[in-house]
Amino acid sequence: MADPADTAPGRIAHLDGEDVVCVTGYRDVRRAAQDTVTFSNDVLGRIQIPAEDKTRSFRQCPIEFDPPEHRAYRALVEPVFARPREPEYQAQVRALVADAVAAARGAGPIDAMENLALPLQSKALTLLLGVPLEEADVWVSWGLHAFKTRGEPDLARARALTDYIVAKIDAAATAPDDSFFSLLHRVEIDGRPLTGDERLGFAHLVFAGGRDTVIRVLTGILGHFATNPSDFVRLKAEPQLALTATEEFVRLISPLMLIGRIATAPAEVAGLKVAQGQRIALCWAEANRDTQVFDAPDLLKLDRKPNPHVGFGSGIHTCLGAAHARLLCRSLLAELAARVSGIDLVEVREEGPRHRGQPSDLHFAKLVVALT
Repeated sequence: MADPADTAPGRIAHLDGEDVVCVTGYRDVRRAAQDTVTFSNDVLGRIQIPAEDKTRSFRQCPIEFDPPEHRAYRALVEPVFARPREPEYQAQVRALVADAVAAARGAGPIDAMENLALPLQSKALTLLLGVPLEEADVWVSWGLHAFKTRGEPDLARARALTDYIVAKIDAAATAPDDSFFSLLHRVEIDGRPLTGDERLGFAHLVFAGGRDTVIRVLTGILGHFATNPSDFVRLKAEPQLALTATEEFVRLISPLMLIGRIATAPAEVAGLKVAQGQRIALCWAEANRDTQVFDAPDLLKLDRKPNPHVGFGSGIHTCLGAAHARLLCRSLLAELAARVSGIDLVEVREEGPRHRGQPSDLHFAKLVVALT
């Protein structure tokens, strides 16, 4: 059972050189996430923690906008992110997963992140964006945590991603196709084409927001079964558990642990005062372990139901890529259950020390496993 102090409704933390009000209770997090009038996303680079306002000059679309602009921007790209509901798309993802698992089986010890999660995430993203599969080789070459800043803003990393996206968008302007990059040239907002910064903002969010998060969940799945073999035995016996297990892995891992909002006026949240302009942090990971909502929240239950987690956020800014991530996780679980007899732990190192209310289990800096 979690320490009650870990699921307190809120606290003050010194982050990015400022005092941030951390909202940790499940109900408080959901209320604040849905109140975009009081707690706004309408700012460049400040909802991310660490902040990104020093590493880019454009807004990520649609997440860095509030209604009504947010809804209008989101509607432009929703058809792309609805593809995971199509049977043909699902079959393509399952085929990618099957190939990845087959390559890992019998290969001896593999680095779960570098040799399975990263290439699988990258190849699946080519399907979502409608680009050639070979493009995944470029994305894999960027390595793990490609755009994660440490300490002072890493301008070189930020520029590398921006330059790549701009080149792809420019190429799509002269050679249109069915890709996401070409879509950004075809759609209009308020009767006009998107600006260069708007196109860049859409594509940037796809890469910066949908990379490490997906890799983290895929790796966490392998890590859990390697350290809890009885759960893997159960999944093999009950493969239909892939549906509920996917939601439970997202809940417990919480791939995006927190995100910021900006107070538009003096307010109160989780029993704490917030000044106008002050940031709050919606702590998804802590909300997902709230003892008032989840029974035995630190325990992974393959059949947990109901499971009203906020692993993909809450409110209008809920993750656009949630359906894609769910499909990829379900497919991996199904393929492991059908084709793998065991997952042996060879080497493990957690991502970092556990801080109060910030679970680090199933977040790995290194995970080496052997699939048999």
